[in-house]
Amino acid sequence: MILLTLGILFVYIAFRAVRCDFLVFRIWCAVWGVCAFAAIPFEFRGLFDLSSATTYLLNLTIVLGLGGCTVGLQRTGRNRLNMPPSPSTQPLYGLSLRAHSYWLYGSTLIGLFSFYLLLSDLGLDYSIFGSFESLVAASATVSIARYQEGFNPAPVTRFLTSFVYLSGFLAGWMGRRISGWRRVRVTGLAITPALLLTVLLTTKATVIFWVIFYVAAFLCCRGLAPRSVGSTSKPKSDILALIKVAALTFFFALFLFIVQLSRYGGDLEREGSHVLEVLSVSAVGHHFAFREWFENNGNWFPVTFGSRTFAGIFELFGMLVREPGIYGEENIKVGNSETNV
Repeated sequence: MILLTLGILFVYIAFRAVRCDFLVFRIWCAVWGVCAFAAIPFEFRGLFDLSSATTYLLNLTIVLGLGGCTVGLQRTGRNRLNMPPSPSTQPLYGLSLRAHSYWLYGSTLIGLFSFYLLLSDLGLDYSIFGSFESLVAASATVSIARYQEGFNPAPVTRFLTSFVYLSGFLAGWMGRRISGWRRVRVTGLAITPALLLTVLLTTKATVIFWVIFYVAAFLCCRGLAPRSVGSTSKPKSDILALIKVAALTFFFALFLFIVQLSRYGGDLEREGSHVLEVLSVSAVGHHFAFREWFENNGNWFPVTFGSRTFAGIFELFGMLVREPGIYGEENIKVGNSETNV
């Protein structure tokens, strides 16, 4: 992890110095580099013990940087051109602002309805929100049921849940077209189904994937926003934006901590330190899981013609039975906790 951290830092500084980096490259380096640095205390390998997974990640980082060179050179000329005025009144990909709002609110309502169906499938109702104790008890019960045969939502519930992530994409896209408190209200409304599902199921993935879809759409539509020649952001606005991001990150982490704590019964005094360690391993454990997978399974790519990638479709047509897993290692030791592939 030490070599991986230093390698990504060196590549980032090198491409940054020659002004050939771009946004996706920066995000990549931030996600893998910061997490690799935070994972150092969990591992005490030798300094020169360079694993194949570390070599692969460093090479992939370099390739991503080189791709940034190409993308950056192609965008240089276009960024110098005057862009049209505000895109909020202009259709994007043929979708007007009003139609965009209808799609966003519609997908959010369907996401809320999927949460209601999930409650019904589990034999629960909205009374669990009557008190914190009943909510924690219901979340703990559902968390246990998810790993047993007692958790089997109806197919229509599973299908409608996908609209939760569609609302995240549409909200991120809308975030490029509106600003101020209106953006805050729209984002808060759209993320509500994801938050409810996260609280009930005590799973971090639901709200994290929603955020990923939101950020992806926000960044994809960034190039469509107007840019004037020579415009620069003010230092005060940059500092304010950094403070906002830090505050959002803190409250998001606190929310995940509370959700994870409810899985263990909500006892802060007895389970607080354990939950904190679990969340820490969840944040950096992908390094260890990726290394385990890459060194043991990643060098073997069977030709299955998509039957594993699209296992659900093949199973639907009776062509095969979905495998429960293709990895031999289920749990990987990280410090005093475990993670999985």
